[in-house]
Amino acid sequence: MGYGSKVAETRNFIHEEIILGNYSRGTALPPEREMAERAGVSYMTLRKAVDLLVAEGCLQRVAGIGIFVCSTISENKLPRQIGVVIPAWGAPENIDFIMHLSAVARRENWTPKFVFAGSWRDRTIAELYQSSDALVTKAIEDLNNLPPDLAEKFRCREKTVIVSGGNATQFGFDSVAPHFSGEAEKLCARLYELGHRHILQVEQFERCNGGKRFLSLSDNGIGECFRNHYPDVAFDDTTLLVEVPSFGQPFEAIHRKLLRLGAKPDYTVIVCPLPFYWGVYSALTDLGLKVPEEVSVVCVGDRLEANYYRPRPTTLTSPLLELAESVFKQIHWRQKNPRPPARNVLFESCLCPGQTLDAARHQ
Repeated sequence: MGYGSKVAETRNFIHEEIILGNYSRGTALPPEREMAERAGVSYMTLRKAVDLLVAEGCLQRVAGIGIFVCSTISENKLPRQIGVVIPAWGAPENIDFIMHLSAVARRENWTPKFVFAGSWRDRTIAELYQSSDALVTKAIEDLNNLPPDLAEKFRCREKTVIVSGGNATQFGFDSVAPHFSGEAEKLCARLYELGHRHILQVEQFERCNGGKRFLSLSDNGIGECFRNHYPDVAFDDTTLLVEVPSFGQPFEAIHRKLLRLGAKPDYTVIVCPLPFYWGVYSALTDLGLKVPEEVSVVCVGDRLEANYYRPRPTTLTSPLLELAESVFKQIHWRQKNPRPPARNVLFESCLCPGQTLDAARHQ
């Protein structure tokens, strides 16, 4: 193998690192000797490879400071990088969101880079913001807990920052959230038509700063709709309220609470997050109750594998693919409109009929 081909290989190695987002626009590369050691080549080979990328307009040498990835590389040569902050616990919808966002990012010619964090104080969040062209984050904690310096970075609009999954405009941040009200009203009307008058909702919370932080269904619009339009319906969101931290799994607590209610319940419907479906379904079957003949189950959420659940649940779905697509629509809008105040972009939910909803049994 000739010397020239070794230089070309090293050039390709560095270029691939840039493409992968390990070195994003405007960021500094490690010292050349360190990079040469990592690439397994001589210092001179590394310098020649860097010179090639400088000539191509990918890298820039700054005398006395170092080598930087050019901030003006076209998207045809270098995809932009979107940083994504994901809660550091195993909620299955987070994994599905990663898959959908990765697919949309590839279609949009962006490179996603993910970090998992359990606190806003995690330094990887600020580092990811610094190295990315835009940032999208799930609300891993109450937004009131954002460190002031990080909150200021998010608001300054130097880079687009989007909070995914809930309205964050009161904090000055752009956000993308599902719009439940129309489909929630359809679901409530259907439940009422089928004769359901006592409904239990599963809700998960953790204690935070002396209060409760709800983690699942509190903003789905179902309870509000029943209270406003169907006052004769007993909508109960406390009986199956389970205290389970973000890092814990609620299935055991849900299962235990349902078993305590016994095999002759007065409720006729359970509303639960889609990822909790099997915990609810197994408890009902353990009690000898038939779904949906004796108790109906309605789920809220989206899962890639939900079409293969049997019996297929009736679901109020906020499609995660539409969430991912809405994130990029908001990024493009904000890049063209840097000055307007923070806005919350809504994407529509949909009611998907399944096999777990039937008329209320005779009381």
